Amino acid sequence: MATAAEGLVGGLTIEVARARARIDAAVSAGVDATKARRVLVRLELELADAKKRAIEEFHRLPANPYA
Repeated sequence: MATAAEGLVGGLTIEVARARARIDAAVSAGVDATKARRVLVRLELELADAKKRAIEEFHRLPANPYA
């Protein structure tokens, strides 16, 4: 069963990959990618925070729900 935090991690992981691809395409085309890099940094920070929340959420769940 996936939690909301795990779903957020998955979505942000995809967004980070897309942002990296856009930056690579812009750099190879000779376009300034400064704004895209700023967006990537923000997404990576959000992803790190979401991963932390997912881990915390995982450890909050009881191993045996009937205990």
